[in-house]
Formats: sequence, C-alpha cells, structure tokens
Amino acid sequence: MRRRTTTINTFRRATVTAAALAAITGTLAGCGQDTAGSAQWAAPAATSAAPNPKETLLAALPNETRPGFSYTIKDWETTITGEVAPKSKGVHLRLSYKEPELGFTMHMAYLTVDQQTWTKITFTETKGLTGLPKLPTKWMKLDPAKLTGDDSLPTTYESADVAGLKPVVANTTITQGGSGKYSGTIDLSGPAATDVLSEETIAGIGDAAKKLPFEATVDAERRLTSFVVHVPTVGKTKAYDYSVTIRDYGKAPAVAVPADTVSAPAAAYEILNG
Repeated sequence: MRRRTTTINTFRRATVTAAALAAITGTLAGCGQDTAGSAQWAAPAATSAAPNPKETLLAALPNETRPGFSYTIKDWETTITGEVAPKSKGVHLRLSYKEPELGFTMHMAYLTVDQQTWTKITFTETKGLTGLPKLPTKWMKLDPAKLTGDDSLPTTYESADVAGLKPVVANTTITQGGSGKYSGTIDLSGPAATDVLSEETIAGIGDAAKKLPFEATVDAERRLTSFVVHVPTVGKTKAYDYSVTIRDYGKAPAVAVPADTVSAPAAAYEILNG
C-alpha cells in the first residue's frame, strides 16, 4: 500500500474525476494569522565543523517546530495553494481543475485539523450544462470510512511536509550549496518519487529520472523557501518545472476548525473517490 500524503499527485486524483462527472450524472454532455511558534523557533546553532549541504537542506524542510506558513505547489497542469499550521496540526489547500472538453471548472478546498477533515467543492463556467451535482456551499465534514482506495485523501494531519520533500531530498546529489542556494541532481526513480511525479511520468522519463536537475533556496533562518525539479518532455507533455514555494513563516492565515459545517453528501464522495 502506497504511503498516503498530502501531495499534488494525491489531490490531482480528486480533480481529474471532474472529467468523469459525465458518467456520474449521465447528462452533462446534453447540455487570523498563525504566529504560534514564530518566537520559539530558532536556527540551529553554528558549529565549528563545515555543514554538510544535504544535511542542511534536509534540516530546512518544513517540520513540526516551524511556525505556520503558506505554500504553492505546481506541476504542468495543477497549482495547489494553501497554509500549514504545525502547532494546531492543520492543513488547508485550494485548487481548481478545468475540464478540457466541457469547459467547466471545479474548485476544491480541503481542510484537515488534527483528525477531522472537511471539503468544499464548487463549479463555475457551467452555462448550458445540466446534471452537475448540487453540493452544499458550507464546509462538508468527511467520514474517513467513506473514502476508498489506497491513495484516497488523507483524513488526519500527517506532517508539515505537505509536498513530501523529505524522502526525495534524501536522494539528491548537491553539486553547489551555501549562501542559501543549492543545486545538483535528484534521483526520482524510486517509490518516494511518486510524491513528486506520477508513475507514468517516471516510466516515460526512463533512466533520466535517476539524475534530474534541481534547485533549492533557504532563507536567512535556514528554512526552505523554494524547491524546483526540472522535468524533461515526456510524450505529449512538454518539459516543465515541478516547484514548491514556501512563504510567510509565522504570518500565514490560521488553520482552524470551521464554525459552520454539514455532513458531506453521497455526491461529494463520488467525486473524491473517482
């Protein structure tokens, strides 16, 4: 069973089901601030030994001692934005998916606080379409027992490392490091790479997946601010950058239990389970 993580590939699974909604409905074709921890965290004390670049980069990744932050994760077709609040064990994400043939856009928000999870799903650009599911506009509480599949959406807070970078950074070879900038190559041929690239993309890249170029930046307080992997052309998918950007440490909006919620209806689970 593949490890479930809050990553771009996990959530693409939910958005891609927008393209399958025609089969579900049968009629579409007819138509405050989280500053907690900011004063407590401090950069590791300097030592006399020269720091190992990989160890420094690993230590800069998001972890449970960090103050809350905002993030953006991008690949060739999907952009995820959101916030993480390690102290309150909260993750908030937002993404949109445009269905290429029918033209409507599905907007999805996902919120987890400790062991509770909610979602919001809305549709825009739906003029002339009928049969789309009518969902509540409030946050919909999810029942973990109704989410199926080994790679279904996580239903509890798992880690501040929402992009699943730790296992892939461990597979880097850093050729340049220091002054907050790191570069080199990364091996994305192993199982951990599925948190960054799909299995189909990895197979298409072939042996080149063992040595893809990457760059990373770390701020003055030794916290990761960006991580970029350069992915070559695969089939009809042109070369692109897989990128993770982290910002607003200690200044990001809070992630909290929503005040007004409803239980998710069956139609929401049909979308999430694909």
